[in-house]
Amino acid sequence: MVEFLRQEYLDSRSALVQTFKSGRKKGQYYVTKISVKERHPLIKDDLAKFVLKHPEVLEAYKKLQGAKGPLENDDLDADFDERAFARALITRLSRIPVGHANATEYHSIAMGICTFLFYPELIYPVKEKEIHVGRKRIDIKFTNAAEEGFFLRMAQAHQTRALSIPFECKNYSSDINNPEFDQLSSRFGHQRGFFGIILCRSIDDRQRVISACRDAANDGRGYILVFGDADIVTMLEHVEAGERRQIDRFLQTRFDEISH
Repeated sequence: MVEFLRQEYLDSRSALVQTFKSGRKKGQYYVTKISVKERHPLIKDDLAKFVLKHPEVLEAYKKLQGAKGPLENDDLDADFDERAFARALITRLSRIPVGHANATEYHSIAMGICTFLFYPELIYPVKEKEIHVGRKRIDIKFTNAAEEGFFLRMAQAHQTRALSIPFECKNYSSDINNPEFDQLSSRFGHQRGFFGIILCRSIDDRQRVISACRDAANDGRGYILVFGDADIVTMLEHVEAGERRQIDRFLQTRFDEISH
């Protein structure tokens, strides 16, 4: 939108147009992004109106982004502060009450947090993904598009072959038990893979949970990681500290606990 408006102002020789005073471009006209943003301070709120007025710009953007592949961090808005956003997500997660009444809210926030933490390795999140002709559902299903790191290893490893990653979300006040492990392992298969993640609010007996995950792996029922709020906060704090790459080490450490 900014680029479109810059060109529009340049073509109309508006008051925003400036002239290079020196260098190879001396005498050429230009319009700065800053001046456009100052003229349109609510530019993000105006996106819908802008698209209705200029649908061809949206179509061009879609084609451009499709050709480029997944967005990189540098493609995000220059004003976006992922460290501050990570802290905001920590606060938001802590405000969701435990229990069935708030399960839907927790499910939605969990999907947003995982998208933020694991993109671009995990893409295309689908909520309540139906499988087995609708007889079963996966709370959140991500496509594994990793080109490096932990999720690539999960895709390439013979025992996991994780083409997609299923997540189950449990807004429980107590530890998860065998039914929850069985539920996720029943979502595994050759078309999807044999690795998944359970998200829950707390883990009181962590060693028991690790043992249950090991049992599932040893019995050939797949590999399951269980993350409570504290684990999610740890990963968000890595982002907040500017150490996003530490998430990969965190994931690998937790996987090693259940596979060795």
